[in-house]
Amino acid sequence: MIRPNDDIYFTQDHLWVRFHGAVAYIGLTDFFQTRAGVIMNVSLYSKEGTIEQFEDFAIIDSRRAINRLKMPVAGKFIETNLKVITEPSIINGSPMEDGWLVKIAIISPPEIFNLMSGMEYEIYKEEQSQTA
Repeated sequence: MIRPNDDIYFTQDHLWVRFHGAVAYIGLTDFFQTRAGVIMNVSLYSKEGTIEQFEDFAIIDSRRAINRLKMPVAGKFIETNLKVITEPSIINGSPMEDGWLVKIAIISPPEIFNLMSGMEYEIYKEEQSQTA
């Protein structure tokens, strides 16, 4: 269970966004990786410059599905985590730490209000589990 924290937020697509000032790390939640099963391939779109909110930024290929990921907040790419490309299983073992996907500089702080807090996300996951 994720403890509510002021610097980490979640999306309905089961992505997490961890803020460090105006910089954000983005990755897959434990809930996502558990449902996806073994992550076999990660394709991070090679992009320089900015990316808009809801723009595709990655494809995750697992034993159960292929998922196209949408950027939860607009930003400027700073770094991609090359480890998850060469060792996708890192996401299964450490989705909230070593398994981060991209690091961006936030360009539209108000978009943060579209994300869920840790408590809101826990409630959302429970609702999703009941409908699955």
